[in-house]
Amino acid sequence: MKSISTTIKLLQDRLLSKELAGGADRPQERPQSEDSLTITKSKSLKLPILLFFLAIAYDISPVDIIPDVIPVIGWIDDFFITTTATLNVLGSLISAQYAALAGLVRILKWLTIIVGIIALCLILISMIGIVNIIAR
Repeated sequence: MKSISTTIKLLQDRLLSKELAGGADRPQERPQSEDSLTITKSKSLKLPILLFFLAIAYDISPVDIIPDVIPVIGWIDDFFITTTATLNVLGSLISAQYAALAGLVRILKWLTIIVGIIALCLILISMIGIVNIIAR
């Protein structure tokens, strides 16, 4: 099993060799002007930035999946939603220039989503169990 540092080093070496080779394995693309890249980048950033601000509004809002009145447990949903939105913005910012890094950010984003869903389900199941025990 490879360590994370070995995998990162391997990715860096591959990226460096492609840059030195001039990207020979990629088909030749028509060069784009800087203006068209700016327009494309700004269009692709609108949704991630909107989602990020909606996540911040969710953090501030008193309406939550798990109420913030419960210490630490109430902040878990806020953490996962904000982290996912932040990784989404980060992935959109770097996707045009660093494909390998954007791929790692995408993987981290989906891992955060999966772990967040599992954590929320476990918390909600345990809360239902506690309510059932108290109600008896």
